[in-house]
Amino acid sequence: MIIRALLGRAVTSLEEAGVETPQLDAELLMAHSLGLSRSQLYAQLDRDLDAETRKTFQAVVSRRVKREPVAYIVGHKEFYGLELRVDPRVLIPRPETETLVEVALTIARQRGLS
Repeated sequence: MIIRALLGRAVTSLEEAGVETPQLDAELLMAHSLGLSRSQLYAQLDRDLDAETRKTFQAVVSRRVKREPVAYIVGHKEFYGLELRVDPRVLIPRPETETLVEVALTIARQRGLS
């Protein structure tokens, strides 16, 4: 089965599970399963996948359907230009936290602390 078809099935499963960003999550999980970036994934949407890779992808999609965060599944999260390793022992950085960092840096600069 080709990547494009598997992504479509995954998106449907994630939508049915009420996941907020099913397309993005499916792409991130497929890229992770293949060891590719999302941009590399887009270049290979018509690639046929072997049974082992399909099984790996279906397993991570199943975890996401159960509402496990994507960051825990793939083991990393981008935050403020850094790629941070994450697992269930740590909190996942949120976009709001980046705003907090920006405010703190602005205050530090204003006070000559940077």
